[in-house]
Amino acid sequence: MSIRVKFPSSITGFFSIKKHKDPLRKGSLGAGVVIEEGVETGLRISSSTSFHVYTYINGKKCECKTTKRAVKIFFDKFDIEERYRIEIFHEIKVPIAQGFGTSAGMALGAVKCLNEFFNIGLSLKEIGNVAHVAEVLEKTGLGSVVGELSKGIFIRLKEGAPSVAKVDSIDYDGFFVCAKVGEPIPTKNIISKEKIIKRINELGDFCLNEFLKNKTPENFLRISKYFAENLRIGDINVLKIIKKLEDRGYIFSQTMVGNYIFTLTQKPEEVLSVLEELGLNGIAYNVKRS
Repeated sequence: MSIRVKFPSSITGFFSIKKHKDPLRKGSLGAGVVIEEGVETGLRISSSTSFHVYTYINGKKCECKTTKRAVKIFFDKFDIEERYRIEIFHEIKVPIAQGFGTSAGMALGAVKCLNEFFNIGLSLKEIGNVAHVAEVLEKTGLGSVVGELSKGIFIRLKEGAPSVAKVDSIDYDGFFVCAKVGEPIPTKNIISKEKIIKRINELGDFCLNEFLKNKTPENFLRISKYFAENLRIGDINVLKIIKKLEDRGYIFSQTMVGNYIFTLTQKPEEVLSVLEELGLNGIAYNVKRS
């Protein structure tokens, strides 16, 4: 039997990490953008004398630890006998390992496919709970699942999985434009280091408080830029490019955690042209509106 589902992707502009022994309650606060384009996941499953899970990204075999963890959590949670051969095929439409929440989208897709196959009847929030725990345990994310179940510009006001988190959102009728500046940054490398976590939390809590005073798309960009400039992680050229764009009148920031720059705009062609002048290949995506 074959099943296919889709989930959006997301980026975070600024965040702070909130620890908890219970992975359902561990997560992050902050704000980001939900992007219409994301991950399409296919499931092929058949009975087997043993349990095997094979994962693929864009046709190539991958480790996909968060996806496999989500599958394991699902089987354990519902006490399903592990006598299946499972193949999970992810088609990813956005940059990978660049702060676009693809591991969250893949985990969501895998769990939703399994939910449909076994007819468990989980709500979207319950599917998100499994994906969130998988992300936390594999250290690939702390709030992307919650963001990808939202829309527009999302604001994480309380940390944790979808069933315990509190999220607000701002509609944005425009485009998300981004460009690659450097190589991927493994999220695990950032959210596992106490020294960096301390800086993230000091900046992230301040930025969230400032944004809540004026919840507009432009202020989101300005505060995200402030966060990136003061956190200073990733390729040194990221901040140099952001400064050049600022000199031309455009507010850009950095995806968290990645070496991509991004902005929100009503005029994507104009922004793409400016990026091209700076030697960058820009991409325009639709912001998720519902």
